[in-house]
Amino acid sequence: MKIILYSIAFAAMLLSATNALAAGSVSKSAVQATTAATATSASSKIDALLDSYESAINSASAVADKAKKGDKAAQSSLASWKNKIKNLQASLQKSSGDFTQKQSNRYLALAKKAAQLLLAK
Repeated sequence: MKIILYSIAFAAMLLSATNALAAGSVSKSAVQATTAATATSASSKIDALLDSYESAINSASAVADKAKKGDKAAQSSLASWKNKIKNLQASLQKSSGDFTQKQSNRYLALAKKAAQLLLAK
């Protein structure tokens, strides 16, 4: 949801900057600086999502190892971890058009780990 709000805010800011540029009241470099700052903010949000995704995968993997050894508490919490991973995947997929190359590579590596974890019994 936050990503949608940031996207809307970015679109509004871009429209405002474009209108100001067309009216001649703002320089092109100011518009570019604003756009770059917003892109950096969006990139930081994606990095934070990727960090959460990686943390959830690592935690779920540890819980899965315990569950395989017969730990009943781990078995019952594993489904919750898997749901968290799926929710983070959905959020990341919505943002994938805004990924940098580095973020895309990181996401693909994490998604591979997540798939192995989610498909394991």
